[in-house]
Amino acid sequence: MRRVCLLALLAILFFTSCTSSANWSEDPYDVYPEEKYLCALGYGDDINSAELDAKKALIELFALKAESKNERSLFEAYKDGSLSHSDIFASSLSTTSKVEELYGVQILEREVDKKKLSATALAVLDKKEAAKHYKQIVDSEGKVLLEMKNEIIASIGSFKGIKKANQYLEDIVPYNRHVATYNYLSSGNLTLISQSEAEKLLRDAKAALVFNVKVDGDYSRIIESDITKTLTSLGFRVSSLDTTTDVNVNVRWNDSDRGTLKEADYSAIISIVDKGSGKTLLAFTTKEREIHNSYSAAYSRAAKMIANTFDQKLKAELQ
Repeated sequence: MRRVCLLALLAILFFTSCTSSANWSEDPYDVYPEEKYLCALGYGDDINSAELDAKKALIELFALKAESKNERSLFEAYKDGSLSHSDIFASSLSTTSKVEELYGVQILEREVDKKKLSATALAVLDKKEAAKHYKQIVDSEGKVLLEMKNEIIASIGSFKGIKKANQYLEDIVPYNRHVATYNYLSSGNLTLISQSEAEKLLRDAKAALVFNVKVDGDYSRIIESDITKTLTSLGFRVSSLDTTTDVNVNVRWNDSDRGTLKEADYSAIISIVDKGSGKTLLAFTTKEREIHNSYSAAYSRAAKMIANTFDQKLKAELQ
């Protein structure tokens, strides 16, 4: 009986010795298995700074691992687009301002060395729990994006379609990041949305609109030229043939002679009209005055102001 008790005691002591030898501050995966958890150590002068350092380290590690896991699919999704996949994923998660963005990061271990006036903390991410969270996000966002894509296709040839396409292009960025996050956490293989295909949707939406610029009352002939430049820079076509959309500009002047200076007060009414439906897509009036030593110079400066206002209003409308 004594021998049995002695053996049992030795077994307990051996087990306790093995358990205590698992030191999280030396190798976190001795305590938190790597197949289930992602871990990172953080250090600082106090516990708060150590915890923050641990979270930052874990997020940077996560970004590297997740990008590596999704390297091929990320490359395919962004190979013909205007953005780099590293801009979309890794850098967005590894910045200090994003330390709270990754779901499920917890500080599970803390240690303070009062003699050395230092602290150590362990940040841990439960892969399975985080994967559940991101799967819900991906499902929800994917449904919204599919509906948005269908709306864009149905709205081709309108400002609404262009605005939706711009929004779609922005919204696929967080969606793809969430898909890549889920794929890493779950070893899944969900498909990312191609940026080049999203950009093509926007190009198609713009190509369906062909503008004809008509200006009345522009003595300088600057307004038509500058508005045309604005439209082409945004990816639209401008022509006098087979047009779908009119840009109408009507400028009225009220001149005043101030001796050596010439004052040109102007009022410009600008509208963008869909020729098929007759619907006004954008309309505004701008009033101002320009003073110069000659009327021609005042007119030129006023024309620039009118064209700049058009540029700002159109860009704001399409956002």
